[in-house]
Amino acid sequence: MCDPATLVTSAIAVGGQVMSSRAANKANDANAALAQQNQQLARDTQARNEQLTLDQQAQNTQLLTGARDAAGNLLTTNRDQVGNLYQGTALANQGLLEGNRAQNFDVLAGTRDANTITNAQERAVQDGIATNQRDFAVTQAQLANARNQAVLDGTTQGITAENRAARDANTALYTNTGAQNQADILSYADKARGAIESAQNDARNMYSPYVTIGGKATDAISALLGLGGDTNAQNQAFQNFRDSTGYQFQVNEAERGVLGNQAALGLLESGAAAKALQDRRQNMANASFGDYYGRLAGQQAVGLNATDSLTSRLASSAGDLANIYSRTGSDLTANRDRTTSGLAGTNNNYLSGMTDNIRNYQAGTVNNNNALLANTTNATNTAADALTRSSQGYANNQLNAQNTFSTGVQNNNNNYLAGMTGNNNALLGGLTDNLNNTTGALANLQTGTANSLAGLNTASTGALIGGNNALLQNLIGGNGQMMQLNAANGQNNADMWGGITNTLGGLAGNALANFGKTTTTKPRTNGLYGPV
Repeated sequence: MCDPATLVTSAIAVGGQVMSSRAANKANDANAALAQQNQQLARDTQARNEQLTLDQQAQNTQLLTGARDAAGNLLTTNRDQVGNLYQGTALANQGLLEGNRAQNFDVLAGTRDANTITNAQERAVQDGIATNQRDFAVTQAQLANARNQAVLDGTTQGITAENRAARDANTALYTNTGAQNQADILSYADKARGAIESAQNDARNMYSPYVTIGGKATDAISALLGLGGDTNAQNQAFQNFRDSTGYQFQVNEAERGVLGNQAALGLLESGAAAKALQDRRQNMANASFGDYYGRLAGQQAVGLNATDSLTSRLASSAGDLANIYSRTGSDLTANRDRTTSGLAGTNNNYLSGMTDNIRNYQAGTVNNNNALLANTTNATNTAADALTRSSQGYANNQLNAQNTFSTGVQNNNNNYLAGMTGNNNALLGGLTDNLNNTTGALANLQTGTANSLAGLNTASTGALIGGNNALLQNLIGGNGQMMQLNAANGQNNADMWGGITNTLGGLAGNALANFGKTTTTKPRTNGLYGPV
């Protein structure tokens, strides 16, 4: 059954809240109307600004289009005039070039005919010498190749046999060494694995009791806090707490002390005695529960630390033994590799000595044959060189005289052509620069005028838009102040109704409390876990 004072106070509080809510709703409705008005003003101002911008852009486009068209007409006219100048100059240069080409062709044709006769005479002499020299060289080369081939065949057979024997010996050596290395590595791996497993078992036996204690403490904490959702387990855990050493004794002593004090004061059967006894039990329960939970957490930390230490010991021992195994295996492999390398080096040195002897014999034989061929070839080349130099000297004298005359005539023609072409190009360049300068000045004048007008239009439109925006900000600012006043009035009304509600609630509570004093009730003593 609810207390009458509570019902009356709640009813007054609800009424105050309703009145405060109505006052707040009125302020909110007024602010919503002002906010809609601000939005409409913003939309209207934005529409006016957009229309001003569109009108200004259209005027600027017309000005720029007119300036661009006028500049384009000037450029077209200038391009036509320059094209006509280029065409006239190109025709003049083409005529000069045709005349110079015809003169050069005549000179070159005469020189070419004279050179053809001289080259034919020289070629006949060189062909006869080259034919005799080639026939003799071919015969000598064939003889030398036959002798060298016989020597190479014998040398190749000897080196092949020695290489095959050395290869077989090295293959057998590497095969045996590899098998031995593999057996040793597997043996050390087994030993290392056994040592690691033994170290791990020792560590587990050492830390297992602490890990077990930590697990039990974790289970007790979970059951005590109801983390598993098992109500029976939670009740049992709470009972274990109450049955823990020292808790029940402290509760009994505290109750005797409280009851003794109340009896001495003559208040043993009063509500104050029951309240004091309940407070003492509650304080004892809170203090004891925190201490009990702390002891469980300490045991849990012991288990966690033991688990971390066990993991670290296992990882460390495994790493150390693995490093020992790796270094031992590497040392054995390196020793056997050095042994294999030494034996292979011995076989290769023997093979290299045999190969060098055979090659030295081969090189001596080939050098003798090549020396004989060189002596014969040198004698033939000496005679051929003398005939060749005699014929080439006469032919060169004739060619130099003819080429000198031809070069002089061509240089005179080319110099005349270059002078005429340069004069024509200089004249064309001057006329082109004058036309381009005049056209550029007119185009810049028209473009500058159009840009100035466009700038004036843009500045005028910006000023109008700025004025519209300033007016909008003033209107929105005034509406914002009205919204703040409405909000302040709503808060004042809410505060007023809250004060009235508190006052009425206090008066009603006092009245009902005074009314309740006329009724007497026998106090009932309740313990922490039920009636005493």
